[in-house]
Amino acid sequence: MDFIRNNGLLITTALLITLAVLLIYFGYTEMAIGLLGISTLFVASRKLSNLVFLLIITTPLSIYFLMPGGSRITLPNEGLLLFISGLFILKTLSGLHLNLRYWKHPISIIILIDLFWSFITCLSSEVLEVSIKRFIIKLLYVLVFFYLIPPVLKGIKNQKGLFYWYGIGMIIPIIYTTYNHIQLGIGYKTSFQISLPFFDEHTIYGACIAFVLPFFFLKIWTNSKNKLVYLFLFSILIMALFLSYSRASWLSIIVAAVLFIALQLKVSQKQFILIFGIIAGGLFINFNTVYQKLETSNTKYNNEISSHLVSVTNLQNDASNLERINRWICAYKMFKERPLLGFGPGSYQFIYDRFQSPQYMTRISTHHGNKGNAHSEYLTVLSESGILGLLLFISLIMCSFFTAVKLIYSNISKKQKLLITATLLGLVTFYAHGIFNSFIDSSKISILVYGSLGLIASMSFENNTEDKKQN
Repeated sequence: MDFIRNNGLLITTALLITLAVLLIYFGYTEMAIGLLGISTLFVASRKLSNLVFLLIITTPLSIYFLMPGGSRITLPNEGLLLFISGLFILKTLSGLHLNLRYWKHPISIIILIDLFWSFITCLSSEVLEVSIKRFIIKLLYVLVFFYLIPPVLKGIKNQKGLFYWYGIGMIIPIIYTTYNHIQLGIGYKTSFQISLPFFDEHTIYGACIAFVLPFFFLKIWTNSKNKLVYLFLFSILIMALFLSYSRASWLSIIVAAVLFIALQLKVSQKQFILIFGIIAGGLFINFNTVYQKLETSNTKYNNEISSHLVSVTNLQNDASNLERINRWICAYKMFKERPLLGFGPGSYQFIYDRFQSPQYMTRISTHHGNKGNAHSEYLTVLSESGILGLLLFISLIMCSFFTAVKLIYSNISKKQKLLITATLLGLVTFYAHGIFNSFIDSSKISILVYGSLGLIASMSFENNTEDKKQN
């Protein structure tokens, strides 16, 4: 009851906005617009932080809509994103002071260089209109999620809201998806699009759950207050993760679990570098041997979790895996043709068809570019922004990883250590998942990615500032 009493305004507003979006979805537009306007303005009139929390909680609740011309928007989160951007600019012009000094942090510098490079690659894009739209969306994500959220959410109680409120917002989509799954029969074959209209399909649904799961696990691990609330949320999240039947999400959680054990063992930064080097070098040297073994694997996906997970190695008759290989090869061919600038942000979907070879195409291949991207964050960046784009992305990963590890091993408070550990583990699920899928352009997960990077940068800056004061 204390939870509802303390957060009643935010929860009620989020539910009202969700109701408004559902009204739009079912055709009651005028009624919905009035409800949206009243709810948003009411929260905005209180605190900017409340509006940010509202954005976080409604992101998993948002629904996809097709706009005239074929563009897509998710409401209410992208509407709130635009509203917050405009409000932020107006408040800044009217004298609002936000501590943005952490823009000097290496993570921030890499992001700014990456934005600049994305703009440069737009200019040479073969699909200029698409690339410009993609760049503007990325710019908004960085502005609000990276530069606005951390300064507004000051203190551990507010900072943890990034994961806490996102988890709260996941409750309705999880209940809805689970109900659909039960109706259709629980299993892999029925899992693909049962999370619509909240999530496009099961892989991004699983990826978002995996990202916030470490936070709730750590809150239980450390015997935090409101343990029953965290236990309840963790239970429904872990259930939903299993029922998502997303192999990449399952693997990403395993990677995060291994990292958590390494952090408990106090593995040093140098040891992490050595481990990464050995793994990368081993895979590079033995690539042909590994690939040949994968080609002989014929474990097919099914409802049994162990077999479904092992099926990720099947390159013999698993259409999903083989189609990924097809997309990866196309991305590499695109990179070879334009190694420096790539084809421009958002271009892969519209260009890759001409790089497909019959020998790699599968029964689920298409010539219409209507079935997703390169199925890899890394190869999508490589094909769309060239080698420098990929190097910037890898630099961002390494910088965020080692900055967070340094913070975890420093003399910060227990609560700060828990939050930064949860943030790092969440990001690692995204980095691991990025080998198999590309979701960074979706607001559903970009708020978690850029918000987490912002938390690491701001907490690192604050910690360094405190150290200097003490010295």
